[in-house]
Amino acid sequence: AWVIRRGQPPVMFRLGFIAPIEEAITAWRREIARGGEGAGHARAVHERIWKPLQKDLAGASRVIVSPDGPLSRIPFAALPGSKPGRFLLEDLALTLAPVPRLLAAPVSGKAAPPSLLVAGGLDYGEGVWDRLAATGPE
Repeated sequence: AWVIRRGQPPVMFRLGFIAPIEEAITAWRREIARGGEGAGHARAVHERIWKPLQKDLAGASRVIVSPDGPLSRIPFAALPGSKPGRFLLEDLALTLAPVPRLLAAPVSGKAAPPSLLVAGGLDYGEGVWDRLAATGPE
């Protein structure tokens, strides 16, 4: 993992072997899929992924995350926050950049016009994901 802050040199973190990290992510997602909160598994992912970066992220109000491989399966906003019962999203603004190349793109100073995407009754087809039945009424 890299922490890159404006005006500071990049800091690299070795998070360890990917297998235990991937196992923790899979256990968390499995628990959530069963309808549980997965707090213990979320804490395990937090300890492996986020905690090593915290010192170098101190004082940040916004973090842009560009995950790769199994890390792209982490719902970063749902990681435990700084206090019990809080989520990371309550501590700081998180932005997901799925393509690292986007991190270097210049940001326009002009605000985009308001927009909204609404989708309902989603059906991805057999063998991909289950139909999202509740999205129709929503």
